[in-house]
Amino acid sequence: MSTKVSAPLYAYSSVSGFCPIGVEPDESTPKKSGSRLMSKLDRLFSPRSAAPSSPADAIAAKNPANAINESQPEEVPTSISLRILTWNIWFETLYKEQRTTALVETIKSLDPLPDVCCFQECTPRFELHLQENDWWRKTWAMTKCADQSAVTHYSYGTMVFVRRELIERLGFKVKSWFEPFEVSQTGRGLLVLELTPPKSKHPLLIATSHMDYTPEIRATQFASAISTLSATPTSVFCGDTNIDTYPELQPLLSAGYVDSWLETNPDFATSPDLREVGVTFGTVGLRGSSMPNMDGPPRRLDYVMTRGMKVTKCELIGGELIPKENWATDSDEEDEELDLEVYVSDHLGVLVDVQLLPL
Repeated sequence: MSTKVSAPLYAYSSVSGFCPIGVEPDESTPKKSGSRLMSKLDRLFSPRSAAPSSPADAIAAKNPANAINESQPEEVPTSISLRILTWNIWFETLYKEQRTTALVETIKSLDPLPDVCCFQECTPRFELHLQENDWWRKTWAMTKCADQSAVTHYSYGTMVFVRRELIERLGFKVKSWFEPFEVSQTGRGLLVLELTPPKSKHPLLIATSHMDYTPEIRATQFASAISTLSATPTSVFCGDTNIDTYPELQPLLSAGYVDSWLETNPDFATSPDLREVGVTFGTVGLRGSSMPNMDGPPRRLDYVMTRGMKVTKCELIGGELIPKENWATDSDEEDEELDLEVYVSDHLGVLVDVQLLPL
């Protein structure tokens, strides 16, 4: 059985800074009493959005006065829509701050906003940049890199972000934890979010990972993920799989998971190699004559696999060039021969809309 390591979500308050919220996975651990006070104080000092920014916000929009009362969440319909984003944001340090700023703006421009974001290759520098962004810290509760690196002893890993309105206005309950894989070349593991709608007895589990580089090791990691997610009938596995062949996903498919991109693009189901359609890697990053291409052929490495829900939409994001004036340094501007294209990441993000089905 995998070991659960504490990796709570943190939310920012102008009074208290970043404080943990939710419940630790170990039920014997006393619950922290400050999270409710923190969220109430935060609402006093942070303006609320005037309009719903996600399908789930329609619940609160019917009765805003009742929506901000944590003890009396708005009535939740039998069917709930959620938007989930997975994105390997690339730990490359070149133009890191500019690319992170572009990532924030890309997500900010989405309408509606995602409800949950799962990122891979996150570093403390990336985390700090998000914490210092006023819009980001007011909008998202987030896990911390340090909680994971203390176990893996690696400088980068995965992070999960939950839109704060789900917790503070709609009454969703959250827990999160990290399960290091028993076998890993590079300190990989499963970062798990448990998201429970109000008045529901059945939580949704969303797990993300950045899988290892050897098929035999990945097979054990897929098995571990399936075992963890079997605790509930509704679950999502997402992230950068690093698979060499599409059949590596067969254990997930056999366990009832659906490839969300293929579900919404069924015309490609008969393609000879399902990694070569809907590609997420090998077309973006840093591109130019001065940059060696070590990516290999374009392929699909990033997936959102769902079980027990209906996939209504799946799209790829992050394929737009960052304007040169938004990333170029003074030395770049002086280099008339500079031939470079800069994107948010060397991966595209996968954005999925799902509808939770009545149980």
